[in-house]
Amino acid sequence: MSLFAPQIILVNHEKSLDIDTVSSNLAIKYNMIYVSAYQVIAEHIKNNSKWGQLLMASKRTNEPIKFAEGVSDSFNEAEYCVSLYDQKLVLDLMRATI
Repeated sequence: MSLFAPQIILVNHEKSLDIDTVSSNLAIKYNMIYVSAYQVIAEHIKNNSKWGQLLMASKRTNEPIKFAEGVSDSFNEAEYCVSLYDQKLVLDLMRATI
């Protein structure tokens, strides 16, 4: 591996894009691992794990995230969006997950 090769690639995307499928396919093609941060957060919160409890304690109570008109939130991503939680905690969770 090159000294300058990234170990982690973060993808921030417009909600109208179906990024999970694209990211999964790219991960397969380039022999990488794809981890969806909002899915990891949702799993821990729904299961009331220690991580989930820490995440809920850090959750911001800002205005709910609003998607562009016509964009559905079928996976309830707005509730588990990374930006709603303490960023250091989310990074620690992702490191522990990987």
